[in-house]
Amino acid sequence: MNLAEKFRRIFEAYQVETEYGRTLEAYQGEMETEDRSRTVDFLRVGRVGLYYLTLDQREAGMWDQDTRSWQQLPRDSIQSVVQGLKVARKQLPPDLLTLPVKTPEAIQ
Repeated sequence: MNLAEKFRRIFEAYQVETEYGRTLEAYQGEMETEDRSRTVDFLRVGRVGLYYLTLDQREAGMWDQDTRSWQQLPRDSIQSVVQGLKVARKQLPPDLLTLPVKTPEAIQ
């Protein structure tokens, strides 16, 4: 493989990663917990967050990479997840989303 081909592949991988990092995706799937499995709507916001919403819209949560588990969100965050799902499905125009995100701990 010549240098130009190597550069093209690296650049292509960079473009794919950049696109993935700035997109919204909504899909339905199974969420496994310790005691059960249930169908939920998932919302992926680039590389910032992964959220779920139960089909009855009574519970929402986000993935915590540190604990590798789902953390339930407060009830006042449910509407933000609903809005994000609608934007991702193109049922609403793009808008500013106010979703909770986990931030890195301050380095001491």
